[in-house]
Amino acid sequence: MSVKRTAFWSQTAAGPLFTWLHLPAHAAAPTCGGKLGIVICNPVGHEYTHAHRSLRHLADALAAAGYPTLRFDYLGTGDSDDHMLAPRRIEVWLENIQAQVDWLKSNTAVTAVALVGLRLGATLAALSAGRQTVDYLVLWNPCVKGKRYVREMTSLAKMAAAALSYEQNFIETAGFLLSTETLERLKSIDLTNDVPTGNEKVLIVNPDHVSTDDSYANCLRQQNIAVDVVQGPGYLDMLAEPQDTKVPHAAIGAIVDWLARQGPAGDRADTPSTTRLTLGDRHSFRARAPATQRLQAPRAVRESLVIAGQQRQMFGILTQPERQSAAPCGPLVVLSNSGSVHHVGPNRLYVELSRALAEAGLDCFRYDLSNLGDSCCETSVEENHPYPAGAVANLATVLEHLQTELGYREFILAGLCSGSHLSFHAGLSLPDHPIVESVLINPLTFYWEEGMSLEIPSAYQVNKDAKYYEYAVKSLGNWVRLLKGKVDIAYIVKFTLKLFAQRVREGGKNMLERLAILPPSQLGRDLLRFKQAGRNISFIFSRSDPGHKILVSEAKLIARKMANRDDLSLYFIDDADHTFSKREKRDQLTDRLIRHLRHYAFQHPQPAKQQL
Repeated sequence: MSVKRTAFWSQTAAGPLFTWLHLPAHAAAPTCGGKLGIVICNPVGHEYTHAHRSLRHLADALAAAGYPTLRFDYLGTGDSDDHMLAPRRIEVWLENIQAQVDWLKSNTAVTAVALVGLRLGATLAALSAGRQTVDYLVLWNPCVKGKRYVREMTSLAKMAAAALSYEQNFIETAGFLLSTETLERLKSIDLTNDVPTGNEKVLIVNPDHVSTDDSYANCLRQQNIAVDVVQGPGYLDMLAEPQDTKVPHAAIGAIVDWLARQGPAGDRADTPSTTRLTLGDRHSFRARAPATQRLQAPRAVRESLVIAGQQRQMFGILTQPERQSAAPCGPLVVLSNSGSVHHVGPNRLYVELSRALAEAGLDCFRYDLSNLGDSCCETSVEENHPYPAGAVANLATVLEHLQTELGYREFILAGLCSGSHLSFHAGLSLPDHPIVESVLINPLTFYWEEGMSLEIPSAYQVNKDAKYYEYAVKSLGNWVRLLKGKVDIAYIVKFTLKLFAQRVREGGKNMLERLAILPPSQLGRDLLRFKQAGRNISFIFSRSDPGHKILVSEAKLIARKMANRDDLSLYFIDDADHTFSKREKRDQLTDRLIRHLRHYAFQHPQPAKQQL
């Protein structure tokens, strides 16, 4: 049996929630399922991003077993409306869960519901069970005591702390925000003092890398609640960096098997052999653009769900300014996946960027390649690979759909990291598509090959190290460590010689190119191909990221000539890391991109570019 995923906006009193309903492919929602349906409760922050792949697999496995399953984003997270600094986050998220339970009961044939939560999602599921009728709980490594969770998040925030120009009323952990109000509410949570009082049956899935703590399970048993406890292997791999994640199939199988023993399902299959993507009735809503340094009040934009391709295999979200006509106006900005992160982008960057661009007058489309995120299915080739062989063909299919079905006539390709790699190669390889510009944000390589590192190619490691030492010498503490003999001087000397040799080679190569003794490098020739095709190319670099050094070492002369003739644009964001994990730096990136691109919508003059 195949699995069908239907995407829609679930309308709630607090706002629309981005939702996927997973069903057996032959089932129709009003009559599908047996007695039991499932609502999956996500973790939040970086754990939401890292666990997205595995929770999608979990939802597919539950649907294949015959259980109608809802997977959704809380308000202020993922693709849903609102933002993380809005008030009453915990209460709103509990209301979101209740609304999804009500929707599932009203729109399918299920009469019983199980909540399946991971980390803080498990905590919310347990709290929600005390507010409404829930028949089964699956709690995957729940945060039993909110104070402990807050300590973890605060420690992460302190590790990356830096001076900000904001009046800060939040902490930022791995690129995600928690307001002081939310932190105080989290501290008040203690699941041992808030035990469900119904007839729920509970499964606790403990991670396999730590010793088991049965205190919460024993607390539930003291309240005569039936509890089973299992170890779920693969927990750490599930929450690794997105490109390194591994799906914990054994743990997922244990969850499905436990639920199968509790409640009857509808027709089931042994394996979900294929996956079909569809759209529900509610596939458009008015979103609020994020308030940034540039915009002090959020404004409405419109978001619509799109499935592209003849096989309907690629999912994306179109964000447009609110206007009287839905007809396209100006070129469409197309954001390709950053690494293996699904279309929300690292730190929810693509969602906020799309809405800010739309508020500034530019239509924007964020999507998943066929092997990533919500496009990925059981038959996907190279699942979760950030540089798949078919990436350019995928993007071509998306552009053709947007052109023929939605009427867009021109495109601006953009992306961070591997998304910039794809924007670069699509700009070179798709001469018949109406691409007007490629915007490359922090590329780590221009020519990825199988076997190269997914983080930074070893050939350019010296550039990364050079950037590190460039900033390290500005630290008084590092000089103190050097004087105390706590620094490996031999390594520094070795590195310095290696850097010197590389700079000599680059200087010699540039001189020979200038004298026309050596031909331009591959990158230099490809930059010229953009110019010859009449397409613009732009770069936005974090000042400390190695991408700029790679550009200079490979194509300094040609890039400089093109920049001087306005055929190439170059901008820097100071003190930003690779994925712009600081809110202030994300706002600066957004503002820079808007000022660079808005002339396409309003014919404003372009901002001054920086020197190579």
